[in-house]
Amino acid sequence: MSKVSTNGQIQNLTDSEISYVTSFDWQGHVVGQYPSPILHKDTGTFQHVGNQNGGSEAAVVYLTKNKNDKSYHAIAAWLNESSSPKSKAYALIAEPKPFTNELWGEIHDKLHNSNTNSSSTHDGLTLTVQIGEGDSPTLLATISYA
Repeated sequence: MSKVSTNGQIQNLTDSEISYVTSFDWQGHVVGQYPSPILHKDTGTFQHVGNQNGGSEAAVVYLTKNKNDKSYHAIAAWLNESSSPKSKAYALIAEPKPFTNELWGEIHDKLHNSNTNSSSTHDGLTLTVQIGEGDSPTLLATISYA
């Protein structure tokens, strides 16, 4: 069986670097590591792979700052299954807090109720996440000022 993969791009359009905080895999795994840090006005790339039955389903969290130098978590999640006709994406900008099983469950539920595009704006920051179709779609997550 062929592998399902998600080709991720994290685009940082803010004026400061962003750094990897954590990730969570529901299905599959990242090849290597998530890029960190990602400098301002730069893009980091990664590949997340699953199998034909399980697909690629995960979330990655980056620490970013708004123009007032306040820190936030930018959470990009995706679902890419060959058995599903549509891939899904979910975006959330949130105040930093511990990542509990309950929080990952909430993100998982919101991901499953989303579609191919999602955006979140909070305190001057915006995260947009979009995913293409097929067994190896591109996921583009863009962090910018609102």
